[in-house]
Amino acid sequence: MLWFNCPICNKQLKAPKETAGRAGRCPCGAVFAIPGPLEEPSLPRPQRKQKRRIGTLVVASVAIIATLVFWGLGIETLLTAIDLRIREEKQPGFFFPYDIQHEIARNRNAGVVCLVLAHCSWAIAMLAVARAARWSSLAVGVAIGSLIGGLLTIPVSQYSPLPINWVVSLAEPWSRVRTGSIGTHFFILSILGALFGGGLVYLSRQTRSA
Repeated sequence: MLWFNCPICNKQLKAPKETAGRAGRCPCGAVFAIPGPLEEPSLPRPQRKQKRRIGTLVVASVAIIATLVFWGLGIETLLTAIDLRIREEKQPGFFFPYDIQHEIARNRNAGVVCLVLAHCSWAIAMLAVARAARWSSLAVGVAIGSLIGGLLTIPVSQYSPLPINWVVSLAEPWSRVRTGSIGTHFFILSILGALFGGGLVYLSRQTRSA
């Protein structure tokens, strides 16, 4: 297919390659010789940017979904490991030692891997969002704050003292209650981190403009 512009109205036209050199007519009424083969024009720059932004947002959406899936799998396998450990403590002679320990370790390791993958997916999502926003300082601040908040999830969820009976709670990380709340803590800390990072950038802008 040949692509060319009308010499009178500059309208973009196309014609079969075999018509090169023949007389052509534009809808505006102009008659001219159809030029020889030209490369098909690329999309205008704004359209290319729009397509890239849409693609980046799709990547961010997929990464967020992957984060949710990996968090769910990770928490579920960790809770399974905890339940097996509790059953072993209640019924010490019911299981073969090697089998139960192997099962606990397998579920625990799988849970940790899923949590790591969830963090990686969240990092990809935040980078994609910042890129879709053209790496503006506010978007970068929100992304970095959210990432830091997400990384603080496990220390805060498992090792921070709780208001009630905090000494016992601090001595028992990875209990069933604490592990079940990891997902909630992750999203709360990510949102707080995003607000904190975006707020710092906003305040620095206001300070500079003042």
